Amino acid sequence: MIAHNLNWINDYYEHIKQQVLINEERNKKKSELLLGNNFFFYDYQTLKRLFEEVFVEQEYFFKSSKANPIIIDCGANIGMTSLYFHYLMPEAQLIAFEANPFVYQLLQENTKHLPSIQVYNAALNDVETSLPFYIGENIGSMVASFTNVGQNRAIMVKTQKLSTYLQAIKDEVDLIKIDVEGAEHPIIKDLVETGMLHKVKEYIIEYHHYRDQEPRLGSFLQQFESVGFSYEIIQFKSINQFQCIVLKFYKTNG
Repeated sequence: MIAHNLNWINDYYEHIKQQVLINEERNKKKSELLLGNNFFFYDYQTLKRLFEEVFVEQEYFFKSSKANPIIIDCGANIGMTSLYFHYLMPEAQLIAFEANPFVYQLLQENTKHLPSIQVYNAALNDVETSLPFYIGENIGSMVASFTNVGQNRAIMVKTQKLSTYLQAIKDEVDLIKIDVEGAEHPIIKDLVETGMLHKVKEYIIEYHHYRDQEPRLGSFLQQFESVGFSYEIIQFKSINQFQCIVLKFYKTNG
């Protein structure tokens, strides 16, 4: 579907890039018409990066043999990826999680027209507690995380386990997308410890490697390899003090 509709994507992207040049204001709610509905955001730079990753580069492109696959969006931000999945598969059953309460407000507005989506203001982790969550001065930041990487503003958030939600789903989950700025480690640890990792057919994970921290990529991959998943490297990029590797995991032994 995407391949046959590149013109509107390119035109929309060019429009956003022009707006970035003339609209520098942050932390004030704005909107643009996207796929027939108002899409809300806090600054054009963030909107540009999200649209670029999701619709232009198609980092999360996904095929399913089912018309209504179950897709879980962890780190949904303002809902661009959830909207993309709905664009690909209008009957998909979507569950979206976002930790940042300021961003979650826009996620709710941007997905309320989708017929089959559940959204949660939840910070996923391997423990249920309260932890500081660093968002900086830009309340719509894409790099908010549990790790203080130069952000000078933190809020307290309650953490939840993804395994709790998976246990409540009867069917096998078709895809889990994870982009949570380093929290992928405790999330996957929770799924391994609860035996839920194998309940999912595919994962697309943006893995974050911080240059000044101990490398953990090998052990992260091993958790998937040990239960029969293989993987592909979809994309690699370097952003400021950390590097991102977009990985797709899929079962090789059923």
